[in-house]
Amino acid sequence: MSAGTETPESDSGNLTRLLGFIAMILGMFMAVLDIQVVSSSLPVIQAAIGAGADEVSWVQTAYLVAEVVMVPLSAWLAAVLSTRWLFVTSCGGFTLMSIGCALAWDTSSMVGFRIFQGFIGGAMIPIAFSVVYTLFPQRQQSLALMVTGLTATIAPALGPSLGGWLTDNWSWQWLFLINVVPGIVACIAVGFCVRIDRPNLALLRRIDLPGIVLVGLGLGALQIVLERGPHENWFDAGYITLCTWIAVSSLLLLIWRELSIVHPVLDLRVLRDRNLAVGCGFNFVIGAMFYGQSYAVPLLLASIRGFDSLQIGETIAVTGAAMFIGAPLAAGLGKVVDPRLLLGIGLALTAYGYWLNGAMTTQVGFDQLILPQAVRGIGLMLAAVPITELCLGTLPIEQLGQGSAVFNVFRNTGGAVGIALVSVADNDRTNRDFARLRDHVEALRPGLAAMRAQLRGLDHAHRIDSGMLDALSLKQIAAEVLAQATVMGWNDTFRIIAVAACLPLLLLPLLRRGHGGPVPMH
Repeated sequence: MSAGTETPESDSGNLTRLLGFIAMILGMFMAVLDIQVVSSSLPVIQAAIGAGADEVSWVQTAYLVAEVVMVPLSAWLAAVLSTRWLFVTSCGGFTLMSIGCALAWDTSSMVGFRIFQGFIGGAMIPIAFSVVYTLFPQRQQSLALMVTGLTATIAPALGPSLGGWLTDNWSWQWLFLINVVPGIVACIAVGFCVRIDRPNLALLRRIDLPGIVLVGLGLGALQIVLERGPHENWFDAGYITLCTWIAVSSLLLLIWRELSIVHPVLDLRVLRDRNLAVGCGFNFVIGAMFYGQSYAVPLLLASIRGFDSLQIGETIAVTGAAMFIGAPLAAGLGKVVDPRLLLGIGLALTAYGYWLNGAMTTQVGFDQLILPQAVRGIGLMLAAVPITELCLGTLPIEQLGQGSAVFNVFRNTGGAVGIALVSVADNDRTNRDFARLRDHVEALRPGLAAMRAQLRGLDHAHRIDSGMLDALSLKQIAAEVLAQATVMGWNDTFRIIAVAACLPLLLLPLLRRGHGGPVPMH
């Protein structure tokens, strides 16, 4: 333990520690939930705040970008302010910004509140992971890790479903107002129940200000490129090109600086631990697969079937339900199965769930998606539980804060990459399939006469002329071709993701089994 750190035994008792931990999990749940809670309600928010079609996506993107910037800073801030007061500040600020989001009056105010909400609240996520090893004795750490990993995985899965239900039954403002009471409860509980370390304000005298700036510029610009690039046709947009240069140069300078100074804000030296380095790669893939499917399925249902936010939420709730079922299964298997094997099984099941999505039709809905979502949900849970222990369980206790920060940066960045790759792959495959179907549209000409006759017989009173009938028929054919090309593009995309998701399994032998808890410094 470092100076100024209290052992768990100095707390008032097991109940106090448990209440503090539950409060932290509640705060983390809200912070992760808010990444996706707006996704199925963006059209409603767009109309309410008068946002343009190209602006409303920033309601989601701004939050994720800001959150990713805060995550790597959390370990240093926890050392300065103490774990308790950083969490209270983070949770309190997140709650206030949630109220601001509910009161937003236009696009600028909404995006501004979302930036502050994501940035301030982002510290709760790595803190919840790192306190497991300092708040609990070793015999309780595996269960606490399971709960933390479960929460981090299930919260975004529930986001679109819960958001759709709240918007449909109450109003879009409740997407944010639901954070207020839990936020206040979490602040009070953590303030009274958590005693892990003490503030060390002396660290402010050796603040790594260039490192903080480079973290913000590098990760912030990277997230903008990955989130907005697919929508802007990548480098056709000047600001995407500029952000790419900023991201590359800032991240290269960040790596050089953080490895060359004594007190870095983001200690990349923790990646010398092989389990953390390899495990972060797996966590990147898990993030990509989870956020990729969370992005793909709502977009698929909206574009092909025209589902509203509630219908989308009801359909994709299967993933969350499967995760709830997979959680106790993962916990039970974790006691008797090598966590590396459990991770491999989870990734393989997730890939298979994607593969099952490769046979959809234009009538895709709940029935066609229930099995793929169920398999993916259980697979993601089996992978998410062991990866946390494999990554953090072999670190010295003094490195847990930095290790947790790096661990979560990889997951969130993987999520952004997953969304970008899904969008790119879908656009590419859809365009290819549409061109192929268009080249063979001559085969549909016999259907043109039938449609024309059908339209003529609908209502002779309208006296639709032959040219208009041909135009209507061709429009109907074009719509059908586009729908077929779209679903074929999604089928190809899901199959590509399934194959790509299996490649990291080759790295499993590089992971050590670990020993269930952090090691002391010698």
